[in-house]
This record gives sequence, structure tokens and C-alpha cells, in this order.
Amino acid sequence: MNEQQTLEQKVEQRRRETLEKVSPMYRSTYVKAYEGNSKAAAIRAFCLYCTGDQRNEIRDCTSYACPLRECRPYQEGDAVRHRTVIDLAAVER
Repeated sequence: MNEQQTLEQKVEQRRRETLEKVSPMYRSTYVKAYEGNSKAAAIRAFCLYCTGDQRNEIRDCTSYACPLRECRPYQEGDAVRHRTVIDLAAVER
């Protein structure tokens, strides 16, 4: 990587490289996350990246210390669990 590149150029290059490797099925999730307008997409993309795009690995995640563990997607009862997490976040404010 050229040392003359700006941080923005480095980020853009890494994102392009990542998108080339991502399963086409999840590419739009990564793009949405990269756009910065969706925290949910960012969490999904992070979990997919961490598990090599394996949804079942996200569901069965063993990274017990991960700060995103309770927010990870593809769980049974997602709607109820996410509502509880959101309610807890509102209380903490």
C-alpha cells in the first residue's frame, strides 16, 4: 500500500477489497453498513465478517465477551430480544 495515500483512500480501498470477497448474498448489507446510515446493518456486517459470512455461526456465536453479542442478528425471537435491548438502552440514557 502506498504511504502517500490518505486515510480516506485506504479505507475506500479496503472496503472495495472486502466487497470483492463477500458473498453476493450479503454484499448489500456491507454496502449499507459502509454508507453509515444503519447501525443494524453495521452490526450484521461486523458479525458476518467475524464469522466468514456464516449465518449459523452468528446464531451459535461463542465470542461471549463480544460487546455486540446481545445485539447479533439471526437469533430466534429477534424482535423480542431487540426490543428489550432497545428498552435497556433508553433506561441508561
